[in-house]
Amino acid sequence: MGNDSPLDSKFFEAEFSQDKSYFETLGDLFSEGTLPNLSKISNIAWAGRCFLKGNPNDPTNAGYVFRPKRSDAGPIASNSKTYEAFSYWKLSKAPNFFDKMDIEEALASMPNVKAQNVRLKTNSIEIDVIAPAKSNLKVSGNYLVEEISAPDGDVCPVGKTTVKVRCYYFIPDLTSH
Repeated sequence: MGNDSPLDSKFFEAEFSQDKSYFETLGDLFSEGTLPNLSKISNIAWAGRCFLKGNPNDPTNAGYVFRPKRSDAGPIASNSKTYEAFSYWKLSKAPNFFDKMDIEEALASMPNVKAQNVRLKTNSIEIDVIAPAKSNLKVSGNYLVEEISAPDGDVCPVGKTTVKVRCYYFIPDLTSH
């Protein structure tokens, strides 16, 4: 390629010499992340992309909604701040499928999605996904970064889990429909 090329040769160097996959990059962001403030991330339809360990550069769509959970415990629960999360993927659709949806549209597009309980850990939010998998979320910059871990094999000792999926979520720009 000579100097006549419309593309900068550095572009090709960056593409082909990139030493980390998106899956690995998200692992770094997760490691550097901190505990999200639930009140600041709630009532937003977070759009996202996920990367599987076995396909570390191929994005899938994903979304998250956090919201305060109503309790049926009566007056003693009136000051309780508990939250629920909705995690959803629609693998048959394009990676940008949830990018232009508000909360109602996102949840309506996934009618069978169930609310999951949210637990605050020391430095992340833990959410049960399909048992025995666990999801952990952190905030890194403007992103929520998630790692979904599951046990290795059918039966394994406690603590022998592997990160199978990494995702990041962002607040979509809903104004440019």
